Amino acid sequence: MTKNIWEYPDTLNFLQEFSLREFLPGYYTIHVSLMENNREVVSQKKEFAITAHSSIPRPWVHSRILPERESPYYSYILGVQFANSGFHDKARTHLEEAVEKQPGSADYSLALARVYRTLGEYKKAKSVLLPFASQPEPTYEFLFFLGQTHLNLGEFDKTIIVLDKAISLYGLNTNVLNLIGESYFRMRNPDEALKAWEKSLEINPDQPQIIEKVNTLKK
Repeated sequence: MTKNIWEYPDTLNFLQEFSLREFLPGYYTIHVSLMENNREVVSQKKEFAITAHSSIPRPWVHSRILPERESPYYSYILGVQFANSGFHDKARTHLEEAVEKQPGSADYSLALARVYRTLGEYKKAKSVLLPFASQPEPTYEFLFFLGQTHLNLGEFDKTIIVLDKAISLYGLNTNVLNLIGESYFRMRNPDEALKAWEKSLEINPDQPQIIEKVNTLKK
């Protein structure tokens, strides 16, 4: 629609109402322009949506009270946030404090091990993880990270043992198979490495790096 500005009662603020009744549900853009002598002086666009629902639920907001300063959870929160922000030395300080206060927490220890591994301190990462390795059903995340840590330390046979446990508990996936293949390859067992990588490609054929490794081994 086109209207002259003097048709509006307020010469500074212009309010135009129009019905959306005839619009089908979908995504739209409203484009408002101020024209002078058939030339666009200024314009603004805004996207909006129309839904068939009579109402849309409000988003959920979840909040928690920050624990006391002496709580290990307080140190854990700070440590994780520092790690996510790239301040790994600060993260290590707070996560070490959390683990010292609550040594029985696998979550705290895993977070600290991640920081140690990022800093290249693989032996320390292994030391904080091993006390939880004998749990009946450790999480997949824990087992995979422990396997990576063994690989970093050159303990390829232990990597395979840990990842075999991950497979027995959580099934096959490409990440586990690729790590197993890498372990066998470094153990100079190309046949087993090839089996692992080919199985990985059966699950997800779109892995250029693994395809290259398989082709190299076959040659």
